[in-house]
Amino acid sequence: MLAASSMYEFHIKEVHPEILYQSAKKYYKNSLISFSSPYSNCTPETGTIFCDVFEPIKTDTDHAILFVPGIGDIASKILKWFPGNFAKYGIPSFYIHLPYMVERTPKKIRSGELFMKADVEKAFLAFSHSVVDIRETLTFITQRYKKVSIVGYSLGGMLSIIAMAMDERIEKGVFVVTGGNFFHIDWESSATRKLRKEYQKMDKSQIPCGTIEGCAKVHEGMYDFIESVSSVKDILDSDKYLCYKYDPVFFAPLLRQRQVSMITASYDKVFPPKSVNDLWQALGKPPIFKIPSGHITSVLFRKRIAQKVMEFACLRGSDPFQPITF
Repeated sequence: MLAASSMYEFHIKEVHPEILYQSAKKYYKNSLISFSSPYSNCTPETGTIFCDVFEPIKTDTDHAILFVPGIGDIASKILKWFPGNFAKYGIPSFYIHLPYMVERTPKKIRSGELFMKADVEKAFLAFSHSVVDIRETLTFITQRYKKVSIVGYSLGGMLSIIAMAMDERIEKGVFVVTGGNFFHIDWESSATRKLRKEYQKMDKSQIPCGTIEGCAKVHEGMYDFIESVSSVKDILDSDKYLCYKYDPVFFAPLLRQRQVSMITASYDKVFPPKSVNDLWQALGKPPIFKIPSGHITSVLFRKRIAQKVMEFACLRGSDPFQPITF
């Protein structure tokens, strides 16, 4: 494995996309574009970034939204409703197709599985590649619009926090049904049962976090480390275990002076309460809006979530700092 900093290496260069598809809806134009990933460890399947573009027929804003989805082929289709809805209300929106998912999945692995591997080097590869691709997509958006907010859903929220910590071009961030601290995610989440089975089969002498006791030892002193972070370099050049270098909880302190908010699900079993709370604390206790749902069923409240995103990210509608009430 290369140095962590080299895995996130990124340089701003002009992006020249290819238009693959175009259509017109009542309120917006929709297109699918592609451009090359600048990541240094691409496979043939992951070397091309795809992005759905939703541009309003009429708009009075120069502020766009980049939407970063979570894991799941079905989820990717459902979550496209959000950028389409933002465009309906006059906000240009972009939906990135992440590497190692859906059509960008390499052969012999399943869509999304690399993000939840017991092999931390493979997981780090998926996270770092995704962050670089998010930043490249951001470059394309900033060629067209002056301001960009990022909206990350589930895994997309984790990736968005890291990307925002690394990229000052992102003005605001809204992180939806997401969390941090892999200790809680790995050992308490309903989504990581397979991961825990992988740990059981691994040589415990080769991986310190292969047991809950070993993982707890890896995370000793993590809260002190969070408070010591003042730059991305502090994280990537530290002697901490590799999982620290793609866990959003350690990048979150760098966003305390930035405009961010969270939307959480009261009955989320994918991101346990301690995971959500640790992330919220690390972010500096930003505005947090709660919906009475589980993780997957959060989409039932998509209209309310979209409303709050638009209020906060683009200052549309009511007070963006007013908590959600029911």
